[in-house]
Amino acid sequence: MSLNALLLYLVTMSVGGAGAYTETSDAMAARLVSERGVYITFSQGNDGGQGLQTSGNPAISSGAMAIASIDNSHTPQSYLSTPDGEKIFYSAGANSGGWHSTVNSIIVVNDPQATANDGCNGPTKSVAGAVVLYAYNIGDLCNSAVRCDKAAAAGATGCLLYNVGAISGSSAIPSGSISLTNGQHIIAITTENLSAMFTFTNKVALAPVVISSLLLIYLKSTAGTPSQFSSLGLTGDLLFKPQISGIGGYVYSTISSFAATTQKLSTAYASYSGTSMACPYVAGYV
Repeated sequence: MSLNALLLYLVTMSVGGAGAYTETSDAMAARLVSERGVYITFSQGNDGGQGLQTSGNPAISSGAMAIASIDNSHTPQSYLSTPDGEKIFYSAGANSGGWHSTVNSIIVVNDPQATANDGCNGPTKSVAGAVVLYAYNIGDLCNSAVRCDKAAAAGATGCLLYNVGAISGSSAIPSGSISLTNGQHIIAITTENLSAMFTFTNKVALAPVVISSLLLIYLKSTAGTPSQFSSLGLTGDLLFKPQISGIGGYVYSTISSFAATTQKLSTAYASYSGTSMACPYVAGYV
């Protein structure tokens, strides 16, 4: 039976592996199918951090459209609120997640001077019944789990680190990470009023997609730009890959209930990134 008889118009796959040359069986199969008039879209791969010529197989096929990823402009993210209602977005810790209900709490800044290894030896102030805020510095000798678990042992109900990306956090209390700017904002609020009440929620709101600079000095928007992970061409056969991009960085989508439970999420939705997110986006458009 011919492909046309099967009414096959498009084949899309978000799978692949290493391979610089197009003589592999799956790459050749993609070429033969495309020659019958069928559109082929394959995810380009997520090895862009390794440099040039990192295109994945079978996206390297001459008959396939290799799909790269660009970053979304906004993505839903958990947040806490300042006393005046301003949202501060945070990334939930991997070990115990973020806050699973609405909680009002003061924030104790462990070291307003943000010296090195803040919290590595445990809180230097009373944190019982409060959320503690630690500073992260490049070269610190302990990780987030050490600091936040020691905070939990001291009676803290939550743990925040600022000036850092994703963290593991505590396995016992809600944890999260925030930007340098937001950390300094919280310090300014608590310096003026030690009893300032913050609201932690399990809700999400749309946050701009930004990344930290190399030295964590500032944040910059990456909306509409190639995702850092997206694999680059050329192929070993000097084919130009990828040919087209789709939104694959910070895509909010459904996940399995098992994945939600494992990640300690309150709903089966999450923000994921990868050319495997971009590929079906482009396939749907085609």
